[in-house]
Amino acid sequence: MKNQDLAAFVIDQLARERGRDEILVAVCEMGGMRWEEARRFVDGVEAAYAHEIASRRRPLYAMVSVLNLVVGILSVGFFTPALVLFPFGIIIIRLSPAWYPILIVTGAGMALGGLRGLREMMRPSQGMR
Repeated sequence: MKNQDLAAFVIDQLARERGRDEILVAVCEMGGMRWEEARRFVDGVEAAYAHEIASRRRPLYAMVSVLNLVVGILSVGFFTPALVLFPFGIIIIRLSPAWYPILIVTGAGMALGGLRGLREMMRPSQGMR
């Protein structure tokens, strides 16, 4: 197998976040390399094509960021009124009110994490960290 084809394979596997050992075993078999040689090859491909690998991962990261943002906003939006209305005898959900502040803070953290993830996605020059 040509090094160019092997590099394309490595890029694809790294973008899919396969285990490094799995990739190394495949490179050893497909390229007829020894372990250390395959490790150096994979490291070189990863360094040379870091931006392309990161851009292939973006759809997954974008989906996770948006999901975190939405669930976080829903959590804050639902449990904040629940916390405010509970003392007045209005029970919105059958959950101990002691959980409401925890769920509000967790939801806010998820929303902020989702926003940060989306912000990082908008930085094309740096790729994913």
